[in-house]
Amino acid sequence: MTQEKKVKTYYRFHSKIYDATRWLFLFNREKAVEKLNLKPSDSAIDFACGTGLNLPLILEKTKNISALDFSDDMLNKAKSKFSEIMFVQGDACTYRFDKKAEKIICTYSLSLIENWREAIKNMSRNLNENGILVILDFYMWNGLMKNFYPVFKWWLKIHHVNSEMPVEEELKKYFENVEMKTFLSGYNFIAVASGIKKLRSPIYENE
Repeated sequence: MTQEKKVKTYYRFHSKIYDATRWLFLFNREKAVEKLNLKPSDSAIDFACGTGLNLPLILEKTKNISALDFSDDMLNKAKSKFSEIMFVQGDACTYRFDKKAEKIICTYSLSLIENWREAIKNMSRNLNENGILVILDFYMWNGLMKNFYPVFKWWLKIHHVNSEMPVEEELKKYFENVEMKTFLSGYNFIAVASGIKKLRSPIYENE
């Protein structure tokens, strides 16, 4: 079974319990949304939006929101809560929106995507030249927590999560400015990318 099929099967069940359980271990959504620096006039895309846990936070700042997810089950849950938002079922690695957005966010989802490098590239293609991309996800524990990381990594792997992506390095291929900060002894990170590189760059060749 491919990673995509595993994830889709996984969320067929977890869509039913996601909202009730994820607050226990998916932290810092508020911080991530703050990093978008949203204005009422901004258009925003929530890439791999899941059941829409970011959306109430984004709606406080702007109403011009689109959201995409690969899982029909997760997306249907989000749709049932937010009728005013445009939802799209699609692949984060390939889906192109009709209009580029000023702000894009992706939380606790990139680590579930097998071809996560393509997902970063595609998010950059859906972003305005002066836009901001924010990624929140799991990371490698450090400091006093480092010795416990192998157990956490094992647990994440069971849930199809890759916590060891060199995200900062990959973002620098597409953006002039990249800031990445870890929290809770490396439990998770927030990366903020801006100053998108010109689309004529070699990284976009053959498109």
